[in-house]
Amino acid sequence: MPRVAATGRVAAVGRVAAAGRFAIPLTSNLLLSNRDLAGANWAVLAGLSRAGAQADPLGGAEACLLTETAVNSSHAIYNSGSVITIPSSAQGRWLCVSGYLAPGTRGFGGFNLDGGGAWQATALWNLNTGASTLLAVTGTTEKGQALLLDTLTGGWRRYAMSFYARASETALFAQVILSVDGTTLGYLGDVTKNIVAFAPSFTFANAPGTLTDT
Repeated sequence: MPRVAATGRVAAVGRVAAAGRFAIPLTSNLLLSNRDLAGANWAVLAGLSRAGAQADPLGGAEACLLTETAVNSSHAIYNSGSVITIPSSAQGRWLCVSGYLAPGTRGFGGFNLDGGGAWQATALWNLNTGASTLLAVTGTTEKGQALLLDTLTGGWRRYAMSFYARASETALFAQVILSVDGTTLGYLGDVTKNIVAFAPSFTFANAPGTLTDT
């Protein structure tokens, strides 16, 4: 299980990439059930409430509403059904988590890669503007990117966070996480605040390409 962030802020590091489109192939998506975030392959932190069958940016109804609880903690979902292993051969490679996010009554959210060991990386966005902050937690100093890939209708944008693998990991979790202000990970949640998420992916790349469903 990934770690729960302590209440407070973390320091921003690295460069934030300018918005744009990328055509790097997505060779494989390692996250199971990426269009069923309310399903069994995804778990929650802090008792987060999930409601599936929400309108998604591709014209369907497969997005998921993520609502905070009144707990002083991180508020996130993570890939409990597809724990990712990063072998030693992957050291020195880029890892990327991406997906579609839209503001609900909460205007900040993003992605967190948590190895449970020596490093962790988080990128958060203002979901109303697309502005980003790349964060480092637990001593991480490796380079990373926070990318705005595409802007769609209905408040939807496709985002990606990539990070350089400094060491092998045996249990890496990819989280979709909410934030109260775009820099804070752990805070007292508000049961009226939520964001909407759709089709996250994880791959070995510095940016995702074509959406691959699992």
